[in-house]
Amino acid sequence: MTNNADQKALTWRSGAMVFGFLLSAPGAMGGALLLAPLWAVVGVLAAPWRSLRSIARNSGLALVLFLAFFLWAQVSMLWAPHYDLTVSSHMAGGVLTGLLLLAAFMHDPGARDARLMRTAAIAFAFGTLALGFIEIFGKAPIARLVQPEMRVDLIMRGPMKGVTVLVATLWGVAGIMWSRGKMGRYAAGALALGATILAFNSDMDANGVAIMFGAAGFAAGLVFQHHAFRVVAFALAAFVLLTPAIFSAVLPILDQFEMRASWDMRVMIWRETLDHIMQNPLFGSGFGSFREVALSFDFEGTKITAQHTHNAALQIWFETGLVGAALVSAALAALAWTSADALRGEKAASAAAVGTICALTPIAFLSWAIWQEWWVATLFLAGGLAGAVYAANGHETAPSRTELSAPVAD
Repeated sequence: MTNNADQKALTWRSGAMVFGFLLSAPGAMGGALLLAPLWAVVGVLAAPWRSLRSIARNSGLALVLFLAFFLWAQVSMLWAPHYDLTVSSHMAGGVLTGLLLLAAFMHDPGARDARLMRTAAIAFAFGTLALGFIEIFGKAPIARLVQPEMRVDLIMRGPMKGVTVLVATLWGVAGIMWSRGKMGRYAAGALALGATILAFNSDMDANGVAIMFGAAGFAAGLVFQHHAFRVVAFALAAFVLLTPAIFSAVLPILDQFEMRASWDMRVMIWRETLDHIMQNPLFGSGFGSFREVALSFDFEGTKITAQHTHNAALQIWFETGLVGAALVSAALAALAWTSADALRGEKAASAAAVGTICALTPIAFLSWAIWQEWWVATLFLAGGLAGAVYAANGHETAPSRTELSAPVAD
């Protein structure tokens, strides 16, 4: 490609990502449903198509294992109660466009375009924060203008999801700002403080837990750098693989404590889910099957139907069995090994990566259904922002253990 063609391609990609960030702040606070189609389109438009082969090659075993899990989940639909083509296609679209989005973030464009994209990411975070304060403390005044007939408690679920998006994506943005010197660090601290206030006032325990875990992870990344990422990712891999054993040991202990109603309900869901896992431990009940056998039980005199497990690891085990859980654990372990090497000496990138994975984990293991499209989009967006901090230091993508990847012209 000529220099002019290169510049046009770079500007087109960064422009698409800036457009995505501009719409994401109101989209997040409006219930986050816009995020999946928005970032799917951005992923296609912004993907560095000519560099994908190099990026995929350098991503190594972790990408192969992740794709293997994706294919296994698709195959497992064959023995689910009903094969749902819509669920299958949505999963395929979300995963594939999400991977394109990750590649777009990890590909380092020209300096001008990189600054534009990262400035847009910072604006998205502060814009989401500002809208969050309006919607959370004002009881969704903007949302009520659009849906005046809906009950306030139902409308508030939209801003609640918006806070989740902010808590998940905060750490990559904080890493970008941290790399900009003292003023950038002060700004990152102000953003984190504002997000903390929102998290603890969003009427969602998982948001509060996630902001604390994310802050601890970001700090650990600054101090211990790539070692912290390796430890956290390996621990998460072990947890996913050993989930049935861990829950079998922990649930009897939790039964001895008096907890709030929402936590009691989670414990009941986890116990019932564990019993179902034991019926099909190897291959699972099939992807998307949980809703078909939705767990119904009496809770304080009310009939409760759980549409998901409130725990990503349990849902993976329930639907894809030991095979699926082993593939996810192996992918996380491979990511821990290779990415930690790539993060060696990268303080801000390590902090962003550790903070992101630490914030995402409690949300995934306590709250939203793992396969919801907006949540899948949030996972890829959060991972992409963390990767953008690494790319900002002149790296194309995570190198293999034996060699660094050379920049690839797009």
